[in-house]
Amino acid sequence: MVRRVAMAVVFLSYLGMPAQTPPARSKFEAFEVATVKPVDVGATAGRMSKMDGPHRWTATNFTLKNLVAMAYDLNSRTISGGPEWFDSQNFVIEAVTPAM
Repeated sequence: MVRRVAMAVVFLSYLGMPAQTPPARSKFEAFEVATVKPVDVGATAGRMSKMDGPHRWTATNFTLKNLVAMAYDLNSRTISGGPEWFDSQNFVIEAVTPAM
């Protein structure tokens, strides 16, 4: 399951996921390194996605459904289907882009 999510993160990295107009940056086609870890079941932290510097992206407490919605600029309620864990398992993703 984690392997599927890791593959989805790499796929989503190709789509570009800006929430706002970001400052001009070098284009990249993939993350250099990405870690995907399940969130502890008892965790009460909110959901957050941000760039931590020019080459590091972090998403906390996201489901794969949330990530797909972010990648395509959709409301997650417009997405249906997928395996049971698609909208129930939360993940922490940390990714590093290549330094250019």
